[in-house]
Amino acid sequence: MKLIATGIVITAVLAGCSNTDGASSSSAPEQANTNQTPTTPQRKPIDVGVTNDNKIKITATADTVQINNVVANRGNCIVGSTVLVGDPTTPEYHAETKKPDFPKQLSFGQSWETDTYAKSDPTHSGTCNVIEVSVDTNQGSWVTSYQPAN
Repeated sequence: MKLIATGIVITAVLAGCSNTDGASSSSAPEQANTNQTPTTPQRKPIDVGVTNDNKIKITATADTVQINNVVANRGNCIVGSTVLVGDPTTPEYHAETKKPDFPKQLSFGQSWETDTYAKSDPTHSGTCNVIEVSVDTNQGSWVTSYQPAN
């Protein structure tokens, strides 16, 4: 009789330790899923603007940011400054583009500005109508679009 009573008590105790789906419960805490993406979007570390004369102006909005590359209009605009080369009295006198030296380091509030030129203009005399700027930084790549000028 003692053996039957002990068996009933053990059965009752074990039944109390199971979930409703029959799986045994565990006292260990559940592990958090670390593969989830954050719900808060990452803040841009830069602000990108285009001046009235189609210069690109980048301002740091993070404590520090490193600019690795800048592309205007998906590569259809040259980014950089114009350097005149040669003697102006000779036919060899011409304009060359000096590309920016990357990387550029900016601290919060600092700005960097560069000229743009139409890739199709070998004289670099006219600016490019900038409608898209892609900036590669040490904190990600960012694309900013603008309305085309009329």
